[in-house]
Amino acid sequence: MRYLIIMLTTLMLFGCGTDFYLNKEPMMQKIIISQMDKSLTLSAKSLIEDNIIRIRLESEFYRGNAEIIYENGYYHMTYTNLPLDSEKTETLKGDLYAAFFAGDFPYSSDDKMFGDVIMKNGIKLVKDTDGYLLYRITYNGTEMTLYNIVKEYNISIYSEKSFRIK
Repeated sequence: MRYLIIMLTTLMLFGCGTDFYLNKEPMMQKIIISQMDKSLTLSAKSLIEDNIIRIRLESEFYRGNAEIIYENGYYHMTYTNLPLDSEKTETLKGDLYAAFFAGDFPYSSDDKMFGDVIMKNGIKLVKDTDGYLLYRITYNGTEMTLYNIVKEYNISIYSEKSFRIK
């Protein structure tokens, strides 16, 4: 019994030592995903840096939430009460990578997911490895709009702070 208590105490102490946002101040964001006349609005707290995305999302309408973690090329996503399925979460992984890491703008990642990236006048065009255009992403200070050309939907991110510009 004594051994079990020592083990549980040790696990709890190590578990409490890791902060979701890595002991950094999260960025408050509003995210709107829209396709045709349908939209989903989410409030978010995010930490985005080179090789790292950590986002907690909440939807008042669905009373749901999600956690997205990307670290060094690996994703971990959990969600409850949101209109997501495995196909949409796989698509979301590419969307996040394209918006934040493709072409090493505005952040960089050691893992490479797409082909050529063209950056011009605050607009990033992301192509697949075969040259087919996948995304059109517009950056405007504290706003980012991603258009997924293949699936024909927008993701707009409104942030309290400007995205890092290199």
